[in-house]
Amino acid sequence: MTDEELYYKVFPGGCWHKHKICPSWRHYCTGKTIFCTPPIKNPDFSTWEGFGVLWEGMKEHRSWLKFIDHYGIWEQEDSSVGLGRVEDIDAYLIHPVRFRDACKEFFKEEETK
Repeated sequence: MTDEELYYKVFPGGCWHKHKICPSWRHYCTGKTIFCTPPIKNPDFSTWEGFGVLWEGMKEHRSWLKFIDHYGIWEQEDSSVGLGRVEDIDAYLIHPVRFRDACKEFFKEEETK
């Protein structure tokens, strides 16, 4: 899965910019011409800035709880009553490339279900 494909999984309806910079900052995207001033950069999910974009997008995604269930750590809030669970992400994934790759793997698995 490419970063562009991942972007559209996390941000359906978003726009991955395929433009070459030109004087008018014009590019063609999702069937219509859009003007950006300054031009919009695609997120680089291998950087900390891109990690933040992907992290926030995933937290808002309808599949976040499934993602956490697959890659996260679940703990009892109150073991005396056995109710409630706290979501936490495995610390190993708090890294731009590892988190990006986990997201790609997750969505690939979701496609095959």
